[in-house]
This record gives sequence, C-alpha cells and structure tokens, in this order.
Amino acid sequence: MKECRDYRLISNGIEHCAASLTSGVPYYLRVDEQAGYPNRIFELTVLSRTGGGGISEGAIGAPIPFGFSSGFGFVAALGSSYYSFQTGASAGSYRIISTSSTDNFFFTGSNLTWFLFDNSNFSNEISRCDRATGIVAQSCLTPQLAASTTYYLQVRENDNIAQSLPGGVLTQFGLALSGDFPSPTLSSPQAPIPIPLGSSGLDVVQDATLSTGFYSFVTSQSGTYRINANLATGDVYALAAWYLYDDATFSHQIAHCFKSGGGSTSGTSCTVSLPSGTDFYLKVQTKAPYGIANSDLHLVVERLGP
Repeated sequence: MKECRDYRLISNGIEHCAASLTSGVPYYLRVDEQAGYPNRIFELTVLSRTGGGGISEGAIGAPIPFGFSSGFGFVAALGSSYYSFQTGASAGSYRIISTSSTDNFFFTGSNLTWFLFDNSNFSNEISRCDRATGIVAQSCLTPQLAASTTYYLQVRENDNIAQSLPGGVLTQFGLALSGDFPSPTLSSPQAPIPIPLGSSGLDVVQDATLSTGFYSFVTSQSGTYRINANLATGDVYALAAWYLYDDATFSHQIAHCFKSGGGSTSGTSCTVSLPSGTDFYLKVQTKAPYGIANSDLHLVVERLGP
C-alpha cells in the first residue's frame, strides 16, 4: 500500500518514511536490497507520532510568486499551498524540489508532492512529482517549459504532518527551483526507445532521482551480451538498475541487474545469454541523491561472444 525509496539519505545507509496507519490493524513490511550486496544486516525500527493542524499559504487565483532559488513555505497537514514562477529567457526543463523540514532519525518528515500547471486556475496539469510515496524530498525534472512564461505550482502534504506549527513557532518546508536542464527523453512501455547494438550505445536524459525509462533492442547473433546503464552523476551511491524482458508488454522478466556505481565512468553492468534475431525490452530505473542535477544516461548493449 506504500513504498519507501528515500534516495535522499542513501549515502549514509538510512531510509525512513512516514505512513498513516489505522490503530489495531496488522501490517506487513517487505524490505528489498537493491545495491547488489548479498546477506546484508540491517536495523528496522517502527515509531509512532501524531500530526494534524498547521496553515497553508497561497490560493487558487492568488498564488505566491517564487523565484529561482531555495526558499521555504508553509502547508497544513493534508493541505495544499499554491505558488507561481516565471521561466527564463530560454525554453528548457526545470528541477523542482519540495523537502520536509521535520526530519530526523526519530521523527520521519512529511511526504510533500508537487503538481505543475500552465494556467492560473490550476486546472491544466502538465507535470507532477509523486513517484516516491513515503519520503521527505520530492525532486523531479519538468518537461520542457516555454520561455518567459508563468507556471503554477501546488505543493500537497500527504502524511498529516503539518509544515507550519501554530503558536508562533513555524516549521517550514524547503522549496527549490532551478533551470537550464535538458528535457527528459520521452519513453513508455507503449513507445520504448530503440538501442543500437555496439559500444557506441545510446545517450538519453532520464531524471536521476527516481525515474523509469523504457527501451528495446534486437539481437544480431546468439551469444553473451553485456548491458550497461551508466548514470553519469559521478556519485558513488547512484543506482541505475535494469530489468530485461522478452515481451513488448514488459511483463515477462528474464534478467535484472542491481549494482552501485563507482563514479561517472562506471555504471550498472551485467551479462546475459541471448538468442539471435530476437526483440528484447529493457526497463531502467534510476535512483540518486536528490541534490544530483546531472541526468545523462548512457546505455550500451553489445555482444561479447558466443
């Protein structure tokens, strides 16, 4: 019912998330290891806290202007706040990050999702950032935005933990906006991007912080193939896991590869034995600390031999 993938804290080995649960109901937790290390020992802690209250800011029809920088905002528990910003002189993608302020080892922060609109009544949504459903930092690239245009941003609190406390003591959430990024390369299960065979590979832009891309390739001969997904962040904790399927619906998985990168020249690389003249389908999931801006992804599928 809820997933926790807290890429923000992957560098120190801690993932913690909030979930609204009903008293007296049994719940079940699955923990997945995704960095390629077998038999890892980990510590699991479950703590409870109460929430509610707080205040939001802005409104539909009266959003608060926000500039290109890092700032702060208020949002009530289970409420929404509304903002606007104007793009620069050139069209391009922008990274928007909403980050909970109430966040430490004992009290997990709030999950703040954001929604982007191109009209002032917040009715025409063009992008959203809600892929991770229990973490305190939502970081996503937008699609390409027009130059010198006003856009409208809604930030929603989802865990009943106010980011604004009454009584004169304000707990604000972080809101960051930066631009001049290349636009993400569009892909989907219905329209995967072909990868040419060989060492030259394919360069795409896939959001480094929690995204999924869909690709395809056709084998030329039977043999051993190496599939490499290099997320060029230069961050040792960045992940670019891949999953290989032999059907166009991405439902029958035949191989997968989870490995941590070791910098900008390495990536997630595994080998698999494949038959000749066959269509295969590749799903790539990226996971990097949310401060990483670089989202360049280099994909290589090459035959090594029989």
